[in-house]
Amino acid sequence: MESNRDEADKCLELAMKYIRQGNKDKAERFVRKAEKLFPSKRIQEALNLVARMGKEEEVRNEEEEGVRERRERSKGGEDHDNGEASTSSAPKNFTQDQVEAVKRVRRCKNYYEILGVAKDCTENDLKKAYRKLALAFHPDKNKAPGASEAFKVIGNAYAVLSDEGKKRQYDLYGSDEDQAARSSGRRSQRGGFHEYEDPSHGFQGDMTAEEIFNMFFGGGMPGSSVYVRRGGRWHRQAGNVGEQQGQQGQGHAHGHQDQGSFSAIFQLLPILLLVLVSLLSSLLVSDPLYSLEPSHKFHVQRKTANMGVSFYVKDSFRTDYTGSLRKLERQIEEEYIQHLRNNCFREKSYKENLLWQARYSGNNHLLNKAHSYPTPSCGSLEKIYASAG
Repeated sequence: MESNRDEADKCLELAMKYIRQGNKDKAERFVRKAEKLFPSKRIQEALNLVARMGKEEEVRNEEEEGVRERRERSKGGEDHDNGEASTSSAPKNFTQDQVEAVKRVRRCKNYYEILGVAKDCTENDLKKAYRKLALAFHPDKNKAPGASEAFKVIGNAYAVLSDEGKKRQYDLYGSDEDQAARSSGRRSQRGGFHEYEDPSHGFQGDMTAEEIFNMFFGGGMPGSSVYVRRGGRWHRQAGNVGEQQGQQGQGHAHGHQDQGSFSAIFQLLPILLLVLVSLLSSLLVSDPLYSLEPSHKFHVQRKTANMGVSFYVKDSFRTDYTGSLRKLERQIEEEYIQHLRNNCFREKSYKENLLWQARYSGNNHLLNKAHSYPTPSCGSLEKIYASAG
C-alpha cells in the first residue's frame, strides 16, 4: 500500500499542476488515477476542484452559446429592416431526436454501450460506429444541450477501445467497477453525466475527441468549422475554404481537388517514413539469444544450473553462443526475478484495488473475489527467497 501511496501522491501533484494551468482533461485523468491507487481526503478535494472547473466550463459554453444566438437574432433583425416585424424569439436550432440521442449517451454505463458495439467487435465495426456517432454529435451539426460533451465522450470511447492495451485494461478493471456500481446503486456527477457510474472508469484516450474527428474526416465536415490547437486551447476556424472557392468555376474546382489529394499524400509521408524506419530496424536488429516464453523460434527448453529457471533457445544456440554459459544463466535468473517482481506488484495492486472497491460499495461478492484473488508471482518470489535463505 505504501508504494501505491507514493504513486498516488505523484499523480496528485501532476493533477494540481494541470488544475493551475486550467487543463481540466489532464487534471481529471491524473486525479482519477490517484484515486484508484490510494484514496484520500486530499484527492477528494482535488476532485471537487476538477468538478468546479467543469461547471465553470459549462457556464462559459452556455454564455458563448447565448452570445452566438443574440448575434444571429441581430442579423435576422437587420435582414427584416424593410418593415417586416421580427419574431419575438429565435426558433430552436436542434430537434427532439437530437435531445433524446444525448440522453441515451448519458444513460450508457460503459464505452461499448456508448458506441453500440460488442466486446468482440472488429476494428472495422468500431470505426463504422464511431464515424456514425461522431457526425451525429459534432458541435457544428448538433446544437442540443450536452451534445458537445457527448461528442467528447464518444471520441474518448473510441480512443480507449481502439488501443489494444487500454481496451484490455478497461475490460479488466471496468467490469469489476460495473459490478460494484450496480450492487450499491451509487451515482456520479462527473463531467455532467449524472446517471449511473462514469462510463470511462478513469480510462482516458491519448488523443482528444477533436483530434480523432479531424483524423477521420480530414479537418471537418463540409461547411463546418475545424478545431485547431492554439496556446494549449482548442479554437474553431472556418473549414473547407477550397470548396467555397470551387463554386466559382469548374476548372478552378478541379485544381483544388488536385491540391487536396497532394495535401493528403503529404500528410501520409511521416507515417510511411516511420514504417520504413521500423522495417529497417527490424532487419538490422538481431534476435535475442533466449526467451523466457516458448515460441516457434525459441522452442528448445533449457534450465539454469543454479535456480532451475526454464528458458528457451533456438536450435542453433550451441553454435551461435560462444560466451560464458554461467554468466548468461545468471542474467536469465535476474531477468526472471525482475519479471516476477513486476507481476507480483501488479497482482497486489489489483487485489488491493478490489478490496477498496468492495469496502467502499459494501459488495460482499466483490469482497470474496478480492480475498480469493490469486497472486502466483508473489508465491513464486517467496519460494525463491525462502530457498535462498
